[in-house]
Amino acid sequence: MSRQCKKGGIKMKNITFSIPYDEEKLKALRFFCLQRENMSLENKLQETIDSLYKKVVPSQVREYLEANIVAKDKSEK
Repeated sequence: MSRQCKKGGIKMKNITFSIPYDEEKLKALRFFCLQRENMSLENKLQETIDSLYKKVVPSQVREYLEANIVAKDKSEK
């Protein structure tokens, strides 16, 4: 499943992926994300994945990908 999302003014195509995880642990994560963090587990996971992306993917690659997204967006208009 994919959807469009705007991040920093850049239109990005998102995909949804799944991973196996213990059901009871997942329930606890959902509960405590809302209680302690005041955010959904999905938002917390998105924040964590974004942080991992910035840590792992070199800045030159991130800039290249963002430039391609902007160029593609301009060519579609």
